[in-house]
Amino acid sequence: KNSTPGLRVFPVPSRDILYFESEKLIREIKIFDTAGRIVHNSNPGRDIFGIDISLISNGIYYYRLVTEADLIITGKVIIQN
Repeated sequence: KNSTPGLRVFPVPSRDILYFESEKLIREIKIFDTAGRIVHNSNPGRDIFGIDISLISNGIYYYRLVTEADLIITGKVIIQN
């Protein structure tokens, strides 16, 4: 589980769907591979959002989430499809 206050990222490790649940509306989510390439980019406008990760290769990825209050939250996820 992610320990960032106000954000829950689950399940970890993830397969099929990766969920982000925030106390604030999520304006933007980007997921990057270890080389810094963007593998997912979305603008959900909701406080909970599921991303289909079934076509993303196994490995470690990083996310950058921006809330409606311009709070930037970053973290790491493991994908095992």
